[in-house]
Parts: sequence; structure tokens; C-alpha cells
Amino acid sequence: AKGQIFTLYTPREIEGRHFEGWYTDEDLQHIYVTEPLLENLTLSAKYSLIPYSINYSYNTNILPENPNPETSYTIENTILLKDAIKEGYTFLGWYIDNTKIEIIQGMHEDLRLIGRFEAISYRITYRDGQDIIDTTNPTTYAVEKTERLLSVEKDGYDFVKWVDELGNEISSTEGRLG
Repeated sequence: AKGQIFTLYTPREIEGRHFEGWYTDEDLQHIYVTEPLLENLTLSAKYSLIPYSINYSYNTNILPENPNPETSYTIENTILLKDAIKEGYTFLGWYIDNTKIEIIQGMHEDLRLIGRFEAISYRITYRDGQDIIDTTNPTTYAVEKTERLLSVEKDGYDFVKWVDELGNEISSTEGRLG
């Protein structure tokens, strides 16, 4: 009825969006202010996208290079997650709890992504000249665990040192990759 004041309801929630108010124009520029109605009125609901945060963490102590620059998103974004890089490790993927995530799409919550890595296991071959020798030394190593290389015995010889394929003296696997 003309001259009457109406109480407007809040419209239904839309996932990933926040209701901002009722507007009197299609461009959603003029907010409706409660006043007596003097003529027919069309109101439009205005919604804004809710920004959600993306936090990255890792299952290792040494932080890798993260190729994903995105730290926030909305329900309308599609983000293809890139693999993180860490020397000496294989990247297993991004996870939310125990679920592997490759694409952020249609989600509407703050995310804590965990990058999971697995240390690469490298093989060690021991040689005496051109011959492969059997030793009690470790046959594999990974960056997470330093292995000490023990001397070997050979009749008529004194053990001098272990050297890598480039001739560099080594006594352990510390700091070695591949």
C-alpha cells in the first residue's frame, strides 16, 4: 500500500558470496534506504565474492621453492597448482589432510595446503679400480640421513680414501645429491 514501510528480508545465502544489501538500480550503485513507498519499486540483491586464503606448508624442515604465487582465491577462481621443487626430493603433491589436491576450483573456505615430499634414495657403488667390490658400507643414501663411509681391507694394501667419480675425496654422504 502506498506510503507503507516494508521490512525487507535477507535473501538466501549463496556459497562463496556475501550479501551486501538491496539496491534500487540494475547497476547496483544505489542502495535502498527504508522509506515509505510512493510508487512501484524493483529491488536487486547485491552480492560480493568472499576472498579465502591459501596457506602453504611442507612436511619437511627445509623450505622448497614454491612456484604458486596465489595466496587467496574466490569461489569463481580456478587455480592449477604447480609442483614445489626441492633438491634431493620427489614432490608427491599438495594435500588437504589426506586428500591430494591438484586444482582449486569451486571451493569456498580458507585452505592450508601441505606439500609432501619424499627423499630420493641414491645408490652407492664401490669400486677398486674398475672392479665392483663388496663392502659393509651402505649401498644407498638419501639427503635426510648422512652415511659415514668406512674403510675396506684388501690383502697387501693399505686403504687410503674413498673418492667420487670426479676424484674428490669423500668420507660420508653429507651434502651429496645423486
